[in-house]
Amino acid sequence: MPVITVFGPPLSPAEVNLALKAVNAAAARALNLPAEAVHSMFLPATAGATGTKAEPAWPAALLHGPAGDAAEIAAATTAVAAVLGGVWGQPVEHTWVHWVVAG
Repeated sequence: MPVITVFGPPLSPAEVNLALKAVNAAAARALNLPAEAVHSMFLPATAGATGTKAEPAWPAALLHGPAGDAAEIAAATTAVAAVLGGVWGQPVEHTWVHWVVAG
C-alpha cells in the first residue's frame, strides 16, 4: 500500500480532508489502484525560506511504496505534484514530490 506524507502550509480541517482525498485519488489512478489502496497524512509546515529570504513553505510529498513500474511511479509523482499545486495555488515547480522505495 502506498503511503503518502504531505507537507504544506496549514489548512483548515475540511481543506486537509479534501486535499488528502485528491492526493489519494490522483496517486491511485496513476498506479492503477483503487483509492482505498492508498493512505495519506498531512503535516503542516509553518515556515520556509529560499536562500536567505523567508517565504511560505512550499507544498511537498513523499510517496512511500514498493519498487514498481517506472512509468506508473513517474505518473503518480506528477499527478500528486499537480494536486499540491492546485491546493496551495502554487506552480508545480514550487512543489516537491518524491517516491521512496519502502522496505
